[in-house]
Amino acid sequence: MPDGGPQLPALANLLVLLAAALGGGQNATASGGTKAPATSAPASYVSGVPTRISDGDSLVVGDTRVRLFGIDAPELAQECLDAAGAPYPCGEVSRDALIAKIGGSEVRCEEKDTDQFDRMVAVCYLPLPDGTSLDLNGWMVEQGLAVAYRQACGGLRRGGSSWRYTDDYVAAEEAARQAQRGMWAGEFQEPEDFRRNGPPSSSSAAAEDAAEAEDPQPPAEQGAAGGEQDASGAGDGSGGEAGGGGGCYIKGNISRSTGEKIFHVPGSPTYDSVVIDESQGERWFCSEAEAEAAGWRAPR
Repeated sequence: MPDGGPQLPALANLLVLLAAALGGGQNATASGGTKAPATSAPASYVSGVPTRISDGDSLVVGDTRVRLFGIDAPELAQECLDAAGAPYPCGEVSRDALIAKIGGSEVRCEEKDTDQFDRMVAVCYLPLPDGTSLDLNGWMVEQGLAVAYRQACGGLRRGGSSWRYTDDYVAAEEAARQAQRGMWAGEFQEPEDFRRNGPPSSSSAAAEDAAEAEDPQPPAEQGAAGGEQDASGAGDGSGGEAGGGGGCYIKGNISRSTGEKIFHVPGSPTYDSVVIDESQGERWFCSEAEAEAAGWRAPR
């Protein structure tokens, strides 16, 4: 077979090339799958039992801080009015409901984006006994424990940056409103508005009239701060006005004695006695999550 000799090496080479092609295809499939996190890029999801749930739309899974995509829950210090017109801590109710719903279960949070505080923006799922999973973001809205960040014709109805907006939970919000579940049973301030402007009473004419009638002393002349605020945290009156920093009302104080960064929310025991001095690195925040992301902590 004078012609057979040269064909064998050619056939062997062909088999080698075919094996290489098949192997390359398998590697491409493994590395391209969304469920296999790449080592050189952020993971597309995180899973585990949350180590912390700070409010109705913020949690920590492992070492990853997660902001629930497409929804906005009331801030922890926020109050709403129930069906009878009585105030109740709707921010705490929202957080506690999320804690109770998850219990000790693992959740899987699938990344949508990263926000300005370097948090994973995600849809989080809770496994159910029947093998399906519950969209926790949607559940919070359905129960009236959060509102939907939605897109509106001709512009954006709520908020700031694009990651917040989706139509995914608009129907759930409408169902909660129609059924008067959760916050929809009474009256509430939009969480976005609360972060920007503080509680309604802080800007009402009645509150302003009452404040003028009482002729209060400037904050720096009020009583000594309690809790963890350093006595020097009252500053010298050179700090910003309440709501300074774009109308955000959470005060980021720095202790003069320890250097600790502690934030104070409206209604907290030391809030009124704290004066922010931005020249000393103190600042205003629009949400507790923003304060924590910047290195401040709540009073203990």
